[in-house]
Amino acid sequence: MSSDPIKYLSNVDAQLAGVIKAVGQYSITVRNNAFQSLAESIIFQQLAGTAATAIYGKFIKYYNGRKELYLKE
Repeated sequence: MSSDPIKYLSNVDAQLAGVIKAVGQYSITVRNNAFQSLAESIIFQQLAGTAATAIYGKFIKYYNGRKELYLKE
């Protein structure tokens, strides 16, 4: 398997390759904090870009480094 997941998926699925080509460049932010990633996803799914960015920024400013931001196991 290729170390490039986009190249791999494009090679094994012609239909998906078309979608990948149509969508173009992308970026993924990898975080170690699953709850923070979930919160960001929910905020950006529910709100338009500028509003989501402002609210997410306030969320991180308030919770950054606090124990409440981490899921309890």
